[in-house]
Parts: sequence; C-alpha cells; structure tokens
Amino acid sequence: MLNFFAEQYQSGVEIPLIYQRLALMVQGDVQENIANGDWTANAPSTIKRKKSSRPLIDTGHLRQSIIGVVR
Repeated sequence: MLNFFAEQYQSGVEIPLIYQRLALMVQGDVQENIANGDWTANAPSTIKRKKSSRPLIDTGHLRQSIIGVVR
C-alpha cells in the first residue's frame, strides 16, 4: 500500500483521490478475503442450517456491505 501511495503521489495524483483509491482497494481485498479466505469450515450444525460450509457467507449481505470510506 505504501508503494501504491508513493507512486500515485509522485505521478501528481491529489492526496484525497489517492485515499479514495486506497479505500476501494482495501474494500476489494476484504470482500475477496471473505469469499476466498482460508477460513475454518462451519460446524456441522451450521452447515445443516445454512446448507454451506463457507464461513461468513450466508446471504452475501455481509460481503456486499463492506464499503471503503474516507473521512
């Protein structure tokens, strides 16, 4: 991330825009990790209830609600 910031800054990109781009990158990284991360499988009782062994994914609402915000 530090290299990204330095490259953007040296290229003349304004700092607020750099932060917005970083926020989108982190948002994507978190969403990707929820979908494809190396998570311990759900318990058998959870798998039976939600019909999936994938942790953090039930309806997809959690992953979709991750939003990078710069304040």
